[in-house]
Amino acid sequence: MRHMRVCVTAPLLLLSLTRHAMAQADADHHAWIFRAPSFVLQPGVATSNFVDRPEGTSASTAFNARVVTAIPTTLPRTTLVGIVQWTPHHEVADVNSNAPSFVFGPVFSLFNVPLASLDFDVLDSYGPAARRTDNAAYTHKLVLEGDLAFKFGALMTNDAGSRWRSLALYGFLANVASGLPSESSRWVLLYGLSLPIAP
Repeated sequence: MRHMRVCVTAPLLLLSLTRHAMAQADADHHAWIFRAPSFVLQPGVATSNFVDRPEGTSASTAFNARVVTAIPTTLPRTTLVGIVQWTPHHEVADVNSNAPSFVFGPVFSLFNVPLASLDFDVLDSYGPAARRTDNAAYTHKLVLEGDLAFKFGALMTNDAGSRWRSLALYGFLANVASGLPSESSRWVLLYGLSLPIAP
């Protein structure tokens, strides 16, 4: 139950803070670095241990649920994201699992064309700790990630204002650069469907 409260309240908190900041900026009539946020549901799967896997382990794939808040900025090609991610019943060597993670940081657009986009992310993942290296249940981890999206929604509608133009298939390759035992595989592949919620 505690995990579900985290999954529900974190995106709502991000929305509230962003709306408050934008309202304050409008009231002061000053330029504001943040733009209106968007919210995306990303059901999919996560595959771990597919390269550099520890001895005696094998690759594992499990359902992965993600709720993403994306906040564009006035900085060129830069967006801030806040993500609640949960992979229930996913057993990964040396990592406490079956608990949600909160991921946040900047995303840098490398290219963005009507049907595809490629981003590079520098993220802080506050999530389940490694079993053998940490006493705490949760720790911060540096995650470097490449994000590729095929935006097939643009093929389904010509309405530029439709949210469904952002419907996409995604494939993310993540490297957990810190916070894992040295012998652990640091690579995770995330892939699935990106469903726009709002606006």
